Parts: sequence; structure tokens; C-alpha cells
Amino acid sequence: ILFGVDRGGSNFWGEPTTFLGWYASEEEISKEINSPETLIYVHQHNAMNCVYIGDIYRRNRNFNKAQEYYQDALNYTKSNSISELFIGESYHLEMYYCIGFIYNNYGMSLLEQNTSIDCLHEGFEYLEKSIKIYMDLKLYKSISLEMSNLSLYYEKYAIQIKGDSTKIIEFERNLHYAKAYLECSLLILNKYLNYISSLE
Repeated sequence: ILFGVDRGGSNFWGEPTTFLGWYASEEEISKEINSPETLIYVHQHNAMNCVYIGDIYRRNRNFNKAQEYYQDALNYTKSNSISELFIGESYHLEMYYCIGFIYNNYGMSLLEQNTSIDCLHEGFEYLEKSIKIYMDLKLYKSISLEMSNLSLYYEKYAIQIKGDSTKIIEFERNLHYAKAYLECSLLILNKYLNYISSLE
């Protein structure tokens, strides 16, 4: 039986998502469609489409709409239909990276929105989740980027409390953290680039 399996529904970039394959029987087709690999692929694909749409709203500074799509993306990665495929937080590696990427974009949208200190804190929490995933996966270039994003958080936080005479020490501490995270980001990036150069 020649059968086309649509593994991702409509693709945001217009790429083909239907694959043809020969199957011995309809039972084999059913196994393919309902396999853990296919389910992971479909949910990851749909999650990333939501992220791409969210990014468009974010670039247009419609942060609330962007965050709705980022939340939809997270829902795809944690839906009941795939939760049994994972043991605790031990995700399929590509899906795990996908979750880190969503956390990063969600967190940055909150930092860019910057409507309040609570908004900044929420963004920081998402970035922390993202950097934990990148550290688990040893993605040093992404870790460096996340460190610079955390530096931005402390800089924005310092700006929020600047001029408050009751928070002078906190203001100085946040500026210190901003500088430290940025230096750490550059250090990790340089080490990563030196490692890449050594492979050539």
C-alpha cells in the first residue's frame, strides 16, 4: 500500500510535510501514524510553528499575542497524548531543545515588554528554565546567548528601580550582576569559538 503520512499538518514556511511510503498492510500504516516518534515529531513541529508566529507578533511589539502563541507552543510539548512517552523530565533530545527555545523566546518577549518589575521577574524565570536545558544539552553557544539575555534582565531591572533612594544598594547590585553575566557570556563564547577553531 502506498500511503502518505502528514507528519506536521500545515507548515508555516510552506514546506512539504506529507511523506509517501510503501506499507505491507493498513496495520503497518496505523503503527507508523501512532508511533511515539511520529507523535513527538508532530507535536514538536506544531510547537515550532506557534513559536514562529509568536515571533512575528513579538517583532511587531504585540507582546500579549506573542505570548499566547508561545504558551500554545508549550502546550504542544506537554500535551497528554505525548506525556506518557517521557519519563519525568527526560524528554526526547530534539523536543527538549524545542522547549528550551520556547522558554527563551517567551522570556525575551517579557523582557522586551517590560511593563513592570513583575513582568521582568517572569521573563527571568523563563530564561532560567531555558539556560538549564541548554546546559543539560551542552549547547555552549546557546548558553552564551542566554547569559547575555540574563545580563539584559539585570540591566532593565536596575533601570526600573533607578532613582528610588530606598533601593540604592539593590540598584548597584543589579548593575554588578548585569556586568558579571555579560562577562560570563563573552567568556563562554570565546571558549566555544576556540574549541571550534581547534577542530579545523
